[in-house]
Amino acid sequence: NIGYANRYYLDLSFRTDGSSRFGRESRFAPFWSAGLAWNVDRESWWSNEGTLKVRASTGSTGSVNFSADQAITKYHYNSQYEYNGYYGAQLLGYGNPALKWQNTIQNNIGIDLSLWKNFIVLNADAYIKQTQNLLLPIDVAPSTGFSSYTENLGSMENKGIDVRLRFNIIQNSKKDLSWNVTLGAATNNNKIKNLSNALEAMNEEANSQENVTGPQPLRTYQAGRSQSALMVVESLGIDPRTGNEIFKKLNGDLTFVYDPNDKIIGGDLNPKYMGTIQSNLLYKGFNLYLIFAYEYGAKIYNSTLAQKVEGSSPYYNADKRVLYDRWKEPGDIALFKRIDDTTPPYQTTRLVQDNDILRLQTLSLSYDIPKTKIQDFGFERAKLIFSTSDLFRLSTVKIERGTSYPFAQTYTLSLNLTF
Repeated sequence: NIGYANRYYLDLSFRTDGSSRFGRESRFAPFWSAGLAWNVDRESWWSNEGTLKVRASTGSTGSVNFSADQAITKYHYNSQYEYNGYYGAQLLGYGNPALKWQNTIQNNIGIDLSLWKNFIVLNADAYIKQTQNLLLPIDVAPSTGFSSYTENLGSMENKGIDVRLRFNIIQNSKKDLSWNVTLGAATNNNKIKNLSNALEAMNEEANSQENVTGPQPLRTYQAGRSQSALMVVESLGIDPRTGNEIFKKLNGDLTFVYDPNDKIIGGDLNPKYMGTIQSNLLYKGFNLYLIFAYEYGAKIYNSTLAQKVEGSSPYYNADKRVLYDRWKEPGDIALFKRIDDTTPPYQTTRLVQDNDILRLQTLSLSYDIPKTKIQDFGFERAKLIFSTSDLFRLSTVKIERGTSYPFAQTYTLSLNLTF
């Protein structure tokens, strides 16, 4: 760490890590980092009473969050397989002695700015993250007795921006009153750089006949494309004459026959922008803290429509849209297919919807009881806290919650005592 005149800073680091999780040929790997910072407000020509720091960094990191025996060929000696006084060895796992560290190189630039006696505080970062030597399973011939082994294949790129803007609206120490609001926004784009044959096999499975009518499209992967891309066949809606869905092929032809090879990018499951809006109000021991979370620009395949509207029979207890919004006779303009067709719908753009969300993620109200009221009881501090999560949620898509994954609103009342 080197600093000069409280203005310029340079940080350098180099380390070598080793782990037995990797092959004996590549158990050690070097990792490094370098960072620069400049306190612009310390320059003689800086006239603003605020502060400004400009910084940049680059470096590499590794990961060991993998199976401890993925690089080792494993055997099991079984007394039932005895021959001529020797026990037989049964192969349990196909190892890879050349397996090496997964490596991520991240480049980052950012600024920290405060103005008008900290009335406005801005923190902004932009980054590019390259992950190399991704550890992925590799398909092998069935004659080996195994379906795959682990190999360093594939790479991933992430680019993003993270911005936090805080307004210290009220700072009145005499009245024991303060209020700040923080706006946060982030965006991240990911791209597959290289693809393993294991992912190719997953693509074939996702496009198989039994997987093209499920409640959610299985992900497919392709180099140069986002790993969270929503791949579906383009739909032109329901034919008013027949009540069947019209599919558009890649060559532009229209057809009633579904073909998974005609899939296009129907959007991305990850939002273009996401962030939080935080409010923190303190007054004479009371603290009201709110966190609103938002997401914008994501797409979702509406599984509720696929399962509860088009996948349901009108002869049984069903969503009212099964009776009122399905196609019934020639000339009907409807979003959903023929009412006499209760088969699950094919995964197309027709049921892909915008998934913009705003929710009150956290609400917390606390009160620090004055020391004069608790010191006679031997307490140093007493704090009463009420908190709740997911108090409300607004979304552009109407979809069931809690039927296929846990969902709950929680309310907590607690008392913290310090002796």
